[in-house]
Amino acid sequence: MVVKVKGESNKRTRIRKYLGTDYKEIRDTHCTVIGLGTLGSKTAKTLGKIGTNLKLIDRDFVEERNLDNQEYMEEDVGELKAEAMEEKIRKITPKESCSISSSSLDINSNNIENQIKETDAIIDSTDNLRTRLLLNDYSKKEEIPLIIGMIGGARGMTMTVLPDVPCLRCALGEEPASEKTCDQEGISPGIAEIISALQVNQLVKLIKDKPMKNLLTINLEQTSFNELETNKRRDCSACKGNYKELGRVKEARKRCSEKSVQLYPRITDPEKLKRINPEAETYGDKITVLKNQNIKISVYSSGKAIVKGVESVEEARKKYDELLGGR
Repeated sequence: MVVKVKGESNKRTRIRKYLGTDYKEIRDTHCTVIGLGTLGSKTAKTLGKIGTNLKLIDRDFVEERNLDNQEYMEEDVGELKAEAMEEKIRKITPKESCSISSSSLDINSNNIENQIKETDAIIDSTDNLRTRLLLNDYSKKEEIPLIIGMIGGARGMTMTVLPDVPCLRCALGEEPASEKTCDQEGISPGIAEIISALQVNQLVKLIKDKPMKNLLTINLEQTSFNELETNKRRDCSACKGNYKELGRVKEARKRCSEKSVQLYPRITDPEKLKRINPEAETYGDKITVLKNQNIKISVYSSGKAIVKGVESVEEARKKYDELLGGR
């Protein structure tokens, strides 16, 4: 059965034929996409093409180095990613097809409830583990489906978090740590396209009431595709209703000293930080220091970090994620 939508052109005929009666539900679905980099820009663009209503959230500007693997053009350099992607989707989508809005900010425990509401699904395409765990906790608390996507090197992972199934903490452990960031490891051609396609497919499965409940991993170097069954951990804080990331009240702030920002990282253990970035210097069990060009990051086991050599909180968070991903 082909669903005919009044006032729509014929260029979505193939999509309608595939989705059948579910096509109208796609057009009635509201998704919030968090992160519009290599993975998120592709997922958002595809969702826009099929007529999904979208809210786009990202804190970054488009840089020249983004042009080789993200869905931006040279004229977008210097623009906010969320606004640039909103404009792109509007150009490729008929006005009657979907509603779209954007927010240029860093999602945190203070603003998440205001920014992510009245949505049917959350698409996680972020590049840092702290935000991903925050989304996981919020998804569990509000019972909103969360479709996670992660990429690095030639590897990728995706899973759907639902109220009654294991969550990200169940799959990766209570306090998982990132080993390398995308900037350190690079991104293999094609891996983002595969994970993006799987994220879109998981949304379609949700709408068809056939959600994917297992974790999928991809390794292009080994040409492997694995579906792993996940089980609820008895000590999982999120599944037990203890939403640790939502309870964080300390947020980053600029310090009085010039070019200095104070953060509150999720991981402050020197050994774990050393595994994330072997170039970090550890001093006993109290402080970890990492120097990179004009940036100096000092992480204190007491719970805070100082980033020197930055102009803003946004720049500090970005540099921290690049050098010590997993905050």
